[in-house]
Amino acid sequence: LWFRLPLMFAALRYFILKPEAARTLVASWLLGVLGLVAVDTIWQFVTHVSLTGNPRIEHSQRLTGPFTSPKVGIFMGKLLLPCVGLCLVAALMRKQAWLALASLALLGGAVVTIIFTGERAAFITTALGCATAAALMMMTEKRLRVPIVLAASLSIGAFITLYNTSAWVHSRGSQMIEVIKHYPQSDYGQLMQAAITMGKEHWLHGVGVHGFAALCPQLQYGTYIFRGLHPHNIFGEWFAEAGAIGLVLFLAMIGVLLREGLRALRGTTGIARVIPALAIGVLVQHFFPLMGMQSFFLNWSALLLWYSLALVFAAMPTSRGVLPNVG
Repeated sequence: LWFRLPLMFAALRYFILKPEAARTLVASWLLGVLGLVAVDTIWQFVTHVSLTGNPRIEHSQRLTGPFTSPKVGIFMGKLLLPCVGLCLVAALMRKQAWLALASLALLGGAVVTIIFTGERAAFITTALGCATAAALMMMTEKRLRVPIVLAASLSIGAFITLYNTSAWVHSRGSQMIEVIKHYPQSDYGQLMQAAITMGKEHWLHGVGVHGFAALCPQLQYGTYIFRGLHPHNIFGEWFAEAGAIGLVLFLAMIGVLLREGLRALRGTTGIARVIPALAIGVLVQHFFPLMGMQSFFLNWSALLLWYSLALVFAAMPTSRGVLPNVG
């Protein structure tokens, strides 16, 4: 029943979140939730037990925050950019400096928290989304170039400092570098190769949604023997489970969303450009092909993917170059 997710996207974008007040309310509440999650996660990092009572799982090398399994980084990463973007635009339109500063402060704090969670893909994809949106704003708004360069320099400096001073961050960063250097031999590389092989054997229509979990052979990474529930790459998942036809349709869907974001970016000015820039950043965050990813079809993160897309695209400026339902 994965198709309920695009239906949810349509309902949120075109009906539920169509009023600007509804989007701002949802984004504000979600920012509050993300703030609490960040505090809970940092507390777990410092004390080894979260405020919600979850002990740190040392062998997993990832934090859990308020959850019972290590997924807090992905949770924060997938919701962060749309929520910050909507609250920031609302604050700028209404000239509420405190809300704008709170949104930016939470963005920085949440990214640092994601680093501490130990979830490498969550951090890299969130950083890619931020970098894409910032680059687009620099290209279209010259007055923002110096502030963005300064913010980027501070962010890079903070990460380098954490990498060199925190054994935890250094360990996870080094492991990420090793996975990239030896990707074909890693667990992610083996799962992707299994997906490619499966797609080639059933190239036209694939093996069906959720079919990868049933047909994936036993794989070995070090002493760990496993079978994958999904290929940890959305493109490999589409090829294996929906074949070439499904993969082409999926790429077309991304192309439609990207074209809409670029069209809105070209047709707007000033504050209105923040949303399309962030929308393109969210697309890059979710669909950058050279990353380990969650499933597009079967797990909780697929819900967050569609939800975050609906939230940011519901706020997309109209063809007249203004934000919908504002002013």
